Amino acid sequence: MPNHFTKRFEQVKAEQDIHKAVTMAVDIADEAITQSEQERKELRDMVTKLTKTICGNGDPTNSLMSRIATLEKDNMNTCKLLGEIKLLLKGDLSTHKDSLIDKMDNIDDRLQSVEKGMGNVNRVVWMILGTVLAAIVTAVLTLL
Repeated sequence: MPNHFTKRFEQVKAEQDIHKAVTMAVDIADEAITQSEQERKELRDMVTKLTKTICGNGDPTNSLMSRIATLEKDNMNTCKLLGEIKLLLKGDLSTHKDSLIDKMDNIDDRLQSVEKGMGNVNRVVWMILGTVLAAIVTAVLTLL
């Protein structure tokens, strides 16, 4: 729009009739004032909308500041939960006490104990089978 007004002011300067030049200048000024008023009204409306968005339109819980505070609180809670999950997975970094790794080590120890027990059971079964087989062989030999 500045070019529009600049061209029209050039026409006013070039005008030879003073009365016509003043009328043209007043028309340009009136149009500029009207346009300025419209732009200020649009700016006021935009500022009002922004104020409602930022301040929550009368409800402080809907304001951007309140929402940001809620996001910060949720972010801190998330970080805390992630720390707890990390602690559960890794445990205390120096001792791994009460960690998933510690529990897995306990399971591994239990499995080794069960495997040793199964080895003992296997030996007992072979001893029983050996004894039964020896009794059968002895019975067969006495029959012959």
